[in-house]
Amino acid sequence: MDEFVGTWTNVTSDVRLVRHLLDLYFCWEYPTLASLSREHFLKDFEAGCSRYCSSLLVNSLLALGSRFSDRPEFRAKPDGHHTAGDEFFKEAQRLFLELEDHNEVTVVQALGIMAIREASFGRDLESRYYAGQSVRLAIEMGLHRVETYNEDDEESSTVRLITFWGAFALDNAWSLTTGALPHFSCAPRLPPKVKIIQEVEDSLWVPYTDDGLVSGHACEQPGHIRTVYNYFCELSEIVHASLYRLYCAARKPTSHDILEIYTKYLSWYDNIPDLMRFGTNFTPQVLFVHLYYHFAITLTFRPFVKLRIRGSRILPRQLCLQAADAIQGHLRSYSRLYSLRRTPSFVPYIIVVSSRIYLTVAASTIPGPPPRVQIHQQMQGDQPHPTVRDLGHTTEALNRNIASLEDMSSCHCAALIGVNMLRYLTRAWDIYVGIKSSLEAGHVHTGYDPYPASLSAASGPNPFASRRPGQAGGGDDMTGIWALGATLGESASDDEDPLQRALSWPAPRQTPFVVPTESMLEEAGFESL
Repeated sequence: MDEFVGTWTNVTSDVRLVRHLLDLYFCWEYPTLASLSREHFLKDFEAGCSRYCSSLLVNSLLALGSRFSDRPEFRAKPDGHHTAGDEFFKEAQRLFLELEDHNEVTVVQALGIMAIREASFGRDLESRYYAGQSVRLAIEMGLHRVETYNEDDEESSTVRLITFWGAFALDNAWSLTTGALPHFSCAPRLPPKVKIIQEVEDSLWVPYTDDGLVSGHACEQPGHIRTVYNYFCELSEIVHASLYRLYCAARKPTSHDILEIYTKYLSWYDNIPDLMRFGTNFTPQVLFVHLYYHFAITLTFRPFVKLRIRGSRILPRQLCLQAADAIQGHLRSYSRLYSLRRTPSFVPYIIVVSSRIYLTVAASTIPGPPPRVQIHQQMQGDQPHPTVRDLGHTTEALNRNIASLEDMSSCHCAALIGVNMLRYLTRAWDIYVGIKSSLEAGHVHTGYDPYPASLSAASGPNPFASRRPGQAGGGDDMTGIWALGATLGESASDDEDPLQRALSWPAPRQTPFVVPTESMLEEAGFESL
């Protein structure tokens, strides 16, 4: 490791700038997908101790914290806000590559932070790489094994627990988003959650921006950091179990599986304490937990939006729409309270998924597959084709989501990719939503393709698809097959098809889909609408 020089980074020697970026990170991103303890990190940061602080970890945090600042000194190019934190990130990458011993909790933590930073940029492959390295290293170090914890060293045990659960939650977040199995086995033995310490719980959360603390702000309130973190980890456990029900190669999902998953989600929501209820607590962290809950509901039922569950009044399509509406409601609350300039890095992905639900339902409203439009036609102007379908609720919902993505695009490049993707899909399917976008398609920072080549050629995970043993995902999701017509899957092997890539973002490449027969559906407890 580099010698401690006061700031833990070679990029700047200004301690005030470093503390400013750390404060931005801890205010707006921490703790939901974080794998570090703020208290232990800051203590060692100030003391120059390398037990729970390192140059690698600090540079990773500064790279991510820079995303929440408008100050040009944090940018590689002063006039390019999408270069914020680049120098810190390059330094973190250099330090990681030079490491000989990775078996340190600070390395696990730094890899998770680097993954979140890459997610903010929309670089899903890179983000999943760092997240995968983080959780693999946590497993190799035995952070999930209770017997490795020292009861006489509570400080070490606390940090190890937080480190493990952060890596676990991030791994499951990406697995949920991409429709893949997580790195942990189906029924892992998990350690306990971190202990609640009242002093930490009572510490105030106060909005912090480039102007400093917003004193006297109406949103000033106790942060309840560890309670929020523990309940988010519980939610991640349910996500973990649901992924094995949906995408396990050894068995196909049944309606009983889906209803059981849904019951677990409802039970989790019913049992969260009042301090986690919106209205009682409205910190960005609590709002993100609620957003993530509805995000998980959406992705659990999205493969079944054209199906009915036999013997049940529950309609997957209705649940997906309700979840998408709830996501939009929480985003409006977030915007009114804090604006969307500073949001957790996974929020753009949540918005894109909820928007695709609206598009899926809209595209299936009129019988028959929607017309395919050439890409050069789709990107010219906002006027609708004479045959396009103007669908009231979809129009309003998508316009609001586009506006939300635009608001956060200066912070997250992923939001800009989402804007261009939704513009593309609405035109490809002739669904006129009157998108009033101030961001012209293709107007992105150099190096960021609005339809990244890393996007899959398939249209998402299909829990009914045939999979080879050991393969994490399926083929096209049920949305792509039934709601839009099988014609959308004709080019599943064509990596250059932008429609397929737009449909799949950010899912990895999957195997070709298999449209289930009526007998397959009946056996699984489903029927077509």
